[in-house]
Amino acid sequence: MKNKTLLILLSGLLFSVTAGAQIHLLRNYDLAKSIASKSGRLIVMDFWANWCHPCKDMDVELWQNPEVQKFATYFVGVRIDVEAEKNLVKKYRANSIPKVIITTVNGDIIWEREGYDEANTYFRIFESLPSGVDELNKHLQILATDKNDIQANYSAGLEFQRLGKINKNNKLKSSFLNNSEIYLNRALKLCTDSLLTGEIEMNSKMNKELLDQLDN
Repeated sequence: MKNKTLLILLSGLLFSVTAGAQIHLLRNYDLAKSIASKSGRLIVMDFWANWCHPCKDMDVELWQNPEVQKFATYFVGVRIDVEAEKNLVKKYRANSIPKVIITTVNGDIIWEREGYDEANTYFRIFESLPSGVDELNKHLQILATDKNDIQANYSAGLEFQRLGKINKNNKLKSSFLNNSEIYLNRALKLCTDSLLTGEIEMNSKMNKELLDQLDN
């Protein structure tokens, strides 16, 4: 409990309003992941380089924009130097920058955008993010050590589904539901219990119906 409190306090300090009212992006991915895990938040990665002029434009117009401070408690932000973090660049295919990717603590992609147009594009996404993903993180932490845990996969799938059902942004809704399908399918492949198999299949069918509604 003490460690969680310290991490939340640290997170609050890191995202406090500065003189320019900007969000203070971390520079260490592992630290961002740890804070997000403990404080029940998603991760926003800003792939960046010193030589990238559009990245600098985005820094001024987005990250230093006073409006972005309203969303500081919705996510943990981290700046990824593409020259130094080759593994992350490869994993997230950040071959063209700037690129912003929103992920869970386990790396599930919730939203991504390559290039930069205007700050409002990002604000619309940020304001639609869930204010907390504690329940989801709880299951993902289990899966980080045992990816074959049936119940954790099923529970993560259900929580992704819940987040998708309540989200008002269709892009995020679709993403949460698609991630739900991934975890439900993993649980289904591992499951040997007929009753649980039936439950998983029922929820998978619900995802497909909700996704079909978005397409119509």
